Amino acid sequence: MTETVATSQLKMIAPSITPLAVDLPEAAQMLGVCTATVRREIDRGKLRGLKIGRVYRVRIAELHAYLKRLEVQAGGDQIA
Repeated sequence: MTETVATSQLKMIAPSITPLAVDLPEAAQMLGVCTATVRREIDRGKLRGLKIGRVYRVRIAELHAYLKRLEVQAGGDQIA
């Protein structure tokens, strides 16, 4: 698992703190997609992101909620 510089610095400073939000490359890695897909989902309003300074981030809780919205039933129909 590849970490960004900010994440590895955070772990060195405060190893017990869990981040509330991750940047787009980290969000993409967590979802198993490319960064462009995460940005596209944010642009489409399917995934909520926030901008802190110049960096877009996605809350960990939003990643969980996004996946929950995408759950598929056994028959292949997407759950609304």
